[in-house]
Amino acid sequence: MSSNYETAKQIIQIIGKENITFMTHCATRLRFNVVDDGKVDLDALDPVSY
Repeated sequence: MSSNYETAKQIIQIIGKENITFMTHCATRLRFNVVDDGKVDLDALDPVSY
């Protein structure tokens, strides 16, 4: 299992740093507003793939 820092880097890379307009979190979820949903690889974000 990777560290939180490494996981965050992977998520930002998958979504695309320039594609994120806003990000927030709660205890169980990360929430992103993105410019283009089509640029996000949802399969790569599936928790099963970690």
